[in-house]
Amino acid sequence: MKYIFDFDDVLFDTHSFKQERLFSALEIIGISKEECAQKYHKGGFKNLQLFVTDTAAEYGKTLDDGTFKIIEEKIFKNIHVFLNPDICRFIMQKEKENCHILSLGDRDFQMRKIIDSGARDMVAEVVIVPKSKKEWVIDFAKTHLDERVHFIDDTKRHVQHYEFKILHNLHCTLYSDFEDLKEMEL
Repeated sequence: MKYIFDFDDVLFDTHSFKQERLFSALEIIGISKEECAQKYHKGGFKNLQLFVTDTAAEYGKTLDDGTFKIIEEKIFKNIHVFLNPDICRFIMQKEKENCHILSLGDRDFQMRKIIDSGARDMVAEVVIVPKSKKEWVIDFAKTHLDERVHFIDDTKRHVQHYEFKILHNLHCTLYSDFEDLKEMEL
């Protein structure tokens, strides 16, 4: 059996990470959590450095390399606390070569979260795609036709593609809490 875990909001509590780290990190230069969150939700996140420098500029703040490094350190320090302990235990009970992380977004930012959280060490492979998970999931399932492949994601549209339904070995689970994974053990 192969397992593909979405990173954000399945393996990693991204909502809490944003609230407690990303949005509060710019407070050291006088930008409130609310202002930072507003910028983020307006579609202002392409990568971390651009987000921080653009947000600072929008609020008339100057940012040197040293200040950016302090902000970056504040964001990523001890981020293992945002890992989902139930999912981590589930993964640790499986053979590492059967577990994969699939993530969507900016490659550098996603890899930094995955590595710094410790999640990278739990899986055989990490794949980061810029736009759609669909093609990678289909290709993966097709290359493992002799095995059951489980794709676990928290976004309905990511697990309900028509193409997923025609692959007999691909099983998709819409994740909301750990109870959703118990059926995979049957």
